[in-house]
Amino acid sequence: KEVLQTIGYFDKKFFCYFEDNDLCIRAKKYGFGVYYIPKSTIWHKISKSSNSSIKIYYLTRNRIYFESKNATFLQKISFGLFFTKDLVTFLIKSLFKLQFLEIKFFFKGIKEGLSLS
Repeated sequence: KEVLQTIGYFDKKFFCYFEDNDLCIRAKKYGFGVYYIPKSTIWHKISKSSNSSIKIYYLTRNRIYFESKNATFLQKISFGLFFTKDLVTFLIKSLFKLQFLEIKFFFKGIKEGLSLS
């Protein structure tokens, strides 16, 4: 309770994907510890939160927003290089498989991720 009162709650801009990472980064910035407990288990009532196109959209959008919100200048440069590599790889695979809807959602995620930044 003390941690959440100090750092704030989940950033609603994320909606899904990366919101927990953002919370951990903020906790560390305020001096709280972040721990991994390998024996812990989280059970989801439904294990699939979205179809592949929507998942691509939110992962892309939130990945960009997360980096713009939390990364240092050098981390942003590194992210840009790796993201460019991922972009090219994704486009080649998607075009080869003729997955045009996924390409559309990928670019929509990029556009909205940049607009949140």
